[in-house]
Amino acid sequence: MYANNTRDLQGLDRADASPETTRWAARTALERDLLIATAFLEHTDTPATAHQLKRALESWYTDIGHADLYNALNSLTTDHLLEGTTTTPRNHYYLTPGGYHLLETYIDHLQTINNAPSSTTTVTITLEHPITPGDIERAYTKLQTHMEGHR
Repeated sequence: MYANNTRDLQGLDRADASPETTRWAARTALERDLLIATAFLEHTDTPATAHQLKRALESWYTDIGHADLYNALNSLTTDHLLEGTTTTPRNHYYLTPGGYHLLETYIDHLQTINNAPSSTTTVTITLEHPITPGDIERAYTKLQTHMEGHR
């Protein structure tokens, strides 16, 4: 992504605007989503095993590879954001205090953005190619299907 610096995207000389950039922005999308899914599963009766975490993310990811999933879980465990226990045949994952703190900080960041005056919440995006009416229709259909599935 470093070639994108000219378009004001994250790169070596421009950090992401996320809080605690050395921690949240350094995470892959899969790692961040695993933290969120773990927090969600902790509020249910479903244990946060690798299998259950993968199922929780299936609506966002079409195919999570076994190696990708375990590499992300190992990275989060190594960085003390998740803790894995082996009290049963499968590892159960739990957020550590550091994992909770990271999620809470990011939630606070999102709430700050959401509550900011509308003049400061304008986002400008430069596209690599124009959006066609078909792109818009596909996105709308996908969003509509997704919302109907959650009713």
